[in-house]
Amino acid sequence: MRVTLAEFNLNYLSLSSAHDITRNSNSIKEKVMDFNAIIILVLLSAVIVTQPCPMGDATTIKSIMKMERVKFYQKFMAKIWAEERFESCLLYGDLQASETLQILLQILFEDLSTPILLQTTNSSFQIANIFNRNVLSLVRLEDFERELPKIGATLELLRQKRIILIGGEQQVTNADDQYLTKLFRLCETKKMLNVLVVDGDFWQTETYYSYTIFPHFRLERKHLETWNDLVFPPRLSNLHGYGIRTLPDLTAAWTFLYLQDGRVKVGGYLSCLLTIFAETINASLIYPMQVRVGEIINSTTIDNFMQNNLLDIPMKHIFLETANTIDMSSRPYGISDICIVAPVVWYHSVTDFLLTYFDGKFSALIFISYFTTIILLHLCIRLRRLRAGRPLHGCILASYLEPSYMAFNYGPAQPRGVQSLVTLKILISLSLVWFLCIQTHYAANLKTYVTKPVEMPVPKSWEDLNNVGIKVMMSRHFYSYKRFWCYESCARYERFLKISESQEITRKYMESLNTSYAYPTDLFTWHFIKFNMRSLSQRVFRWTDICLKRQTLQGFLLPPNSAFKDSLDLFLTRIADSGLANHWIEVTYAEAVRLKKINKLAFANRDWTQPIGMKSISFMWSMFAFGWTIALAVFICEIALAHWKKPLTRRNK
Repeated sequence: MRVTLAEFNLNYLSLSSAHDITRNSNSIKEKVMDFNAIIILVLLSAVIVTQPCPMGDATTIKSIMKMERVKFYQKFMAKIWAEERFESCLLYGDLQASETLQILLQILFEDLSTPILLQTTNSSFQIANIFNRNVLSLVRLEDFERELPKIGATLELLRQKRIILIGGEQQVTNADDQYLTKLFRLCETKKMLNVLVVDGDFWQTETYYSYTIFPHFRLERKHLETWNDLVFPPRLSNLHGYGIRTLPDLTAAWTFLYLQDGRVKVGGYLSCLLTIFAETINASLIYPMQVRVGEIINSTTIDNFMQNNLLDIPMKHIFLETANTIDMSSRPYGISDICIVAPVVWYHSVTDFLLTYFDGKFSALIFISYFTTIILLHLCIRLRRLRAGRPLHGCILASYLEPSYMAFNYGPAQPRGVQSLVTLKILISLSLVWFLCIQTHYAANLKTYVTKPVEMPVPKSWEDLNNVGIKVMMSRHFYSYKRFWCYESCARYERFLKISESQEITRKYMESLNTSYAYPTDLFTWHFIKFNMRSLSQRVFRWTDICLKRQTLQGFLLPPNSAFKDSLDLFLTRIADSGLANHWIEVTYAEAVRLKKINKLAFANRDWTQPIGMKSISFMWSMFAFGWTIALAVFICEIALAHWKKPLTRRNK
């Protein structure tokens, strides 16, 4: 134990008292010996006082080591923060058993002030519902085979974020490569690619371990010597030729196969996007199964490959209509309504033209204006006759029924003495101008219709399509897909549908611009239809507002916790900002036409480009026949009535 100065003084006084008692009986030699002994005791006591005891020495060393440890981790966390700021942090493990976690918790709370979530190995839930952005995970690892699956479940949808595993096992401390390889292989299967492993002496050794799978699996041992290297380098910025596994669903225009120099190539819009994406990160596209021209790869095959972790980014066209598909897909590369594309229908008879021209509102306006004008004219003529003292013989009904009556009373020639009215002149002038406009408008529409038939209005409902005798063709697979959106409400539209057993049948009808049916399409397919109608003298299809679903998102379907999601989302964002999407759609169409995947149509003149003939006004012959028959019957009746009245007249005379 430490000998204090008071204890030393007390011992010294005790020795002095003993020497005083025996002072008279001791000799000078004994006094010299006592003096030497006192000097030795003083020197020993000084040594004892200046040197700490073993317990005090250990406490001081431990305190100094902790301070150095805290300073190291402060510098280490500041470096990670400088590389890429994290908005929240997960501390996973037992804080009582890990002094490193305690130090990191103190640094996060005092220096960085970030939201912290503490979680033990006994409780596990997905933190994506709480932290959905950039999160840093600090994990105390005791048994990786047992704890990594729990960590993966906790970090569901966030496994590509930065993870630091603090090793608590002896293999980590001993830097066992076999153990680390096994650990990182398990991380690879759990799709945790941004992982860093440190041991308990990391603050002294400054050595940490990580791994990469690009272009192949490799264990990395790094040392913080100059603190200039990135702790978490951007792995997906350069894949060093890594092959991104993909498989096309061979949906027309989106993906298709063709032969080039004896090798099977994949074309289409999705292939164009993925090829350019792979080039931006120094990667390539590989196919886990052999594809042949003419084969069909159905959706079930792609889903099975994804479940077996054999695909990275499948070339599958999907609609992101649910939250689950949004979480397991890329950023949308397109937003579109799914609407009906209906064939253009023309009026091929004068009857259709008259029914279109004289619709309800227009006819009502004409008749109301006509009757109002006649009434005003009749009142003006009556007023003028009354002012002249000449009564008007006749009623207003005669103005509508007797043309001669109107010509005599409303004409410019009037008897002398009848004063003209300014109101009547204005009314007659406006009526003439109005009738001239109506006649010109009708004549112009009729001449336009004769030279170029008029299109029927764009259908606005399913009933409008049914009225012109057009049904909507869709495959049974797409119909089942559609029922997923609208459930039982779509049942009332079944009578307007033509269900085909195969998607290929619907696609061939639509690509050949078969106007016998209407088709459900998105904006992407509508672009291809418009490109295909460029060679026609007149369009044959048009977009309608009969939509199955509004504002539908389109994206790449990705496996859960895909390593390529963030980089692919960034790439698609840049594509949308650059405005290259429409350009690539046109390039894809040109490629499909060149490879004869889409038949470019060149129709000759059809019936809709020919002017109408006598056949179009055949209804007039029946109308004339009916009128002539009625006129003949009335004429016979008048002759018979005249012959019947003639004898009566003679008798009266």
